[in-house]
Amino acid sequence: MKVFFRRTMQRSYMVIESELYLGYDMSLISRCRIDGFFPVQTVVGNGKLQFCYEISGLQMLDLYLEEKQIDADWLKQLILEIENVLIMAEKYLLVEDSIMLSMDKIGICTETGKLYFCYLPGCVVDMKEQFQKLMGELIKKVNHTDQHAVDITYAIYQMTLQENYSFEKIKQVFLNEKSEDRQVILQEGRQKDYEKVEEKYVL
Repeated sequence: MKVFFRRTMQRSYMVIESELYLGYDMSLISRCRIDGFFPVQTVVGNGKLQFCYEISGLQMLDLYLEEKQIDADWLKQLILEIENVLIMAEKYLLVEDSIMLSMDKIGICTETGKLYFCYLPGCVVDMKEQFQKLMGELIKKVNHTDQHAVDITYAIYQMTLQENYSFEKIKQVFLNEKSEDRQVILQEGRQKDYEKVEEKYVL
């Protein structure tokens, strides 16, 4: 899979080149503009398939977070927007595991903070594993002077390490400020030894 960027006088694109794929979802995402996903057009040539995702006015999340730190509100928005694209995927019968959660394939509008996701037909990567990796990467982007944000980020990451964890459970716990489960998990998170996690993810 080859990824590169292309710019014209008026628009910017992230282009992902892959092997030919003829699944129903390829034509669907080209015809429909789905909330939360990059608009995309497909081009076939020389035995290769190019997905051209329009990213005009957006910045990729990995570059955006080079100079930013995340807080609890930003993390809450992330969970809500991932939930939205999961709902959209179900509505349009898209493959959940074809939603890419790597930071270099997530776009953000710097003016509104809204996130946009890449749906890559034919590429199937376990959604739970993707989210676990994303949370591991976000650990080093959290504002470590904000104890609340640190507690939540580490606690969510710890939840993703559990076997057969549920994104729905994470959403319910961390979007409900009065949740007893939320308080328990945060308390447990404060008591955990984070050294192994930090050695792996914190620069």
